[in-house]
Amino acid sequence: MSPEKENIFRMLREDDPLVSNIWCRFGIHNWTKYREPETVKIRYDMVLIQQRRCAYCNKYDRMIIRDKK
Repeated sequence: MSPEKENIFRMLREDDPLVSNIWCRFGIHNWTKYREPETVKIRYDMVLIQQRRCAYCNKYDRMIIRDKK
């Protein structure tokens, strides 16, 4: 089975996907574009964040745009 098909089954089982790109192991990721900003609650503060993921290993990255007070 190819790594892409295996990752689909792993995501359905809510397991971590396999790394299908060797550069992800060295910390060089192929990031998707940032999503639309959204308001989330972090501890006691409401903040505006944007998030992106690696296209191969699904690693999550977020950017806090501003604190809403």
